[in-house]
Amino acid sequence: MLGGSGHHCIKDLLFHIACVQDGWIHEDILRVEPVLASDGALKNTEGGPAYAGFALKTLVDYWKAVEQSTLAYLSTLTNEELKRIVAVHDSPAERFTVNGLRWHVMIHEMQHTAQIANAFAHARHQAAFIGSFVLLAAGGVRLVTLPRGA
Repeated sequence: MLGGSGHHCIKDLLFHIACVQDGWIHEDILRVEPVLASDGALKNTEGGPAYAGFALKTLVDYWKAVEQSTLAYLSTLTNEELKRIVAVHDSPAERFTVNGLRWHVMIHEMQHTAQIANAFAHARHQAAFIGSFVLLAAGGVRLVTLPRGA
C-alpha cells in the first residue's frame, strides 16, 4: 500500500501513468479517442484507487498500447507541430505548446516511476521476495519475475 489518497498501490500508479499519457497525447494533442476507450477490461474505470484487483498483465498491456501509439506519434513530430498550441480537454482555458505537454508527460512519468521504484525498494527491504516487477526500460514496459532472494 502507498500513502496518499489517490493511489493506494503500485497498480493504481501504473494505470495513472498510462492513463495520463493517453489523455494528454491522444485527447489533448491529437484530439482522437484515447487508447483506453478501446480497452475492454479498463475502459469503464474512472481512475483513483481501483486497480489492485486487476491483473498486472492487463495494466501493463494497456500501458504498452499507449506507449506504442505515443512512440508512433513522436516519430512524426516537426518543429511546427512542437510549437502548436493545444487546450487541455479537462481544462479548456489552459493552453500549452505540444512541446510543453510532451515534456510534461515525460516528467510526470518519471516522477511516478520513481515512486514505484521506491515502493519496490521499500518492499524489498521488508521482504525477501517480490513476485512480479514492472521493468520500465527505454523502449517500453516489460513484466519480469524476480527470483527468490533477488
